[in-house]
Amino acid sequence: AEGAAASCNGGVGSMHDPPEIPGLSHLIEHGLFLGDEENVRSNSFEEFLSENSGHSNAYTSQENTNYYYRISSDKLEESLSRFSSLLSRPLLKLELLEREHHAIQ
Repeated sequence: AEGAAASCNGGVGSMHDPPEIPGLSHLIEHGLFLGDEENVRSNSFEEFLSENSGHSNAYTSQENTNYYYRISSDKLEESLSRFSSLLSRPLLKLELLEREHHAIQ
């Protein structure tokens, strides 16, 4: 199958972090892939991508945070639904964020 890709760029990056919480943007970048209201299992989006010849990544710069992925084109529509849910209804569970915080330090 042919491949497809999607990306979402937010105009918030590390320069927008509050001085008392440096690294907040980067932590949230990681936290958004940890599940959402529809797919509560941590890493379910990554598993879905992997099962369908895909992968994802993200980065936080000073002014932007960008999320992107590739997937088999026949799964693009479902992936867009899952991706939009991650971005609009993330769980951001404290215990998972703490684990990510340690991973990115």
